[in-house]
Amino acid sequence: GSDRWVAVAVTTSDEWLALCGVIGRGDLAGDARLAEASGRKAAAGRIDDAISNWAARHSDYEAARLLQEAGVPAAPYLEPERVFRDLQLRESGFFARRRASDGEERDLPGLGWRLADAPEPHITAAAALGDHNDYVYRLLLGLPESEIARLTAGRVIY
Repeated sequence: GSDRWVAVAVTTSDEWLALCGVIGRGDLAGDARLAEASGRKAAAGRIDDAISNWAARHSDYEAARLLQEAGVPAAPYLEPERVFRDLQLRESGFFARRRASDGEERDLPGLGWRLADAPEPHITAAAALGDHNDYVYRLLLGLPESEIARLTAGRVIY
């Protein structure tokens, strides 16, 4: 299989038991030393090996889906190029179509979370070099126009 990663976050006893069930490791579920998070942390290598052996038989998306269906928080790790191709992110409205400083329209990634009572985040394309000079140098720093002109002429700022 491919060398892909899946993030798994087990935080409750129910999630632990569900994980063990999905990966077919009833022996781990029945091990009293692993009943608490502290015991699982101490046995992290053993647990990682069990998960890795199971996951090697599945694609990262399939492994995440199987875990999610059982109630285990899981998601494939997506390298940047895979983020832009991910259908779930596309369908969920994660991307915002914006015009960049070069005039081209691009999909810009949004935030990886949403808050129920918060407004939608303001997503903009990156500014071109010098776009905010007036704001930074004149308004924030309080430089006089003559100093800004001198810095610009000396190519200290653009």
